[in-house]
Amino acid sequence: MGAIVLLLLISFVHSPVTSQDINLCPDGPAKDRYLKVHGDFCYQFVVYRKYTHSEAQTDCELQGGSLVLVKTADIQNFVYQQLTTTYNDAYDRVWIGLNDLAQEDHYVWEDGTKLGFYSNWYQGEGPSSTTANHNFTHITRDCVVMDISPSVGGKWRESSCESSAVLLVLSAREAHSYVCQYSIISTTDYSTTSYYYSTTSTDFFTNTADFSTTTSDYSTTTSDYSTTTSDYSTTTSDYSTTTSKYSTSV
Repeated sequence: MGAIVLLLLISFVHSPVTSQDINLCPDGPAKDRYLKVHGDFCYQFVVYRKYTHSEAQTDCELQGGSLVLVKTADIQNFVYQQLTTTYNDAYDRVWIGLNDLAQEDHYVWEDGTKLGFYSNWYQGEGPSSTTANHNFTHITRDCVVMDISPSVGGKWRESSCESSAVLLVLSAREAHSYVCQYSIISTTDYSTTSYYYSTTSTDFFTNTADFSTTTSDYSTTTSDYSTTTSDYSTTTSDYSTTTSKYSTSV
């Protein structure tokens, strides 16, 4: 039996997502003007109310998301442009999903990943700052906001998570707008290009359900046998007997 070769080619096509595809967002967030799609995520711009960090974090999580993870310059620019242009909220601070609540000066995102190569700290802010003011106030400021006021231009600033502090004394409630982030519903399409089966006797070529069959011809050579029958000729010897006659004389 001949060898069988199977070749399966599958193409994966990832459909591009536009800002209008909000139906690709999960069921949690409301499908309204505050929901936008960018890349592989949906972003809910909650600029119509102000919560403390824990309240904002809980609200995002209850809807299946998290506070926005600004891990790239692309996400930073998108969020900043939406806040300042689409929603005209240019004089506020917005919670993002970064904090050092677990360990001082060790910032982690809400998904558990450490602060990577990209950051956008305002001058004198962040883990590398050594200013006197930073060292004095940092112990009460474990959460992070994006400051979108014109003078700061979207840079990140440390902030108290629940209450403002004056001279290390907790006072007013620290509440800001926030942005929630959700993973979009999968949009991967699977396209089967072709199947090819080959055997020694029959070939099948398949392309979108069309079949072409080539049948191998078999040629049989029948051996002819020629039998020569030997004829035997028997020669019978004839024997002639001569009888002698004797004559007796008396």
